[in-house]
Amino acid sequence: MNIADVLFYRTVNRNFFPNIKEEIALIADANVVESGTGLCFRDCDLIEYTKGGLEEYINKKTPLLMKVNDGAAVSVIIKKKWLEAWMGYNIDVEIIG
Repeated sequence: MNIADVLFYRTVNRNFFPNIKEEIALIADANVVESGTGLCFRDCDLIEYTKGGLEEYINKKTPLLMKVNDGAAVSVIIKKKWLEAWMGYNIDVEIIG
């Protein structure tokens, strides 16, 4: 199934100020299939907004929020990301809440 506009972000808590949303990466277009614990995005058109992109969150297994279009956000852990020579990025995501 094709999917578009999948945003990965985190909420930054600030004392005495409103929380802010830091956008980490956007999957502009991808094929997606379900796995036992989450989703597998294949042939992704990936845009990473932060220095280091998703790698920091993959290595530390830090939860992020994932939002598809205008839907509700869910907590996820990105298991792995790799680039295929003949297609785009592949990303495996575990849904935790």
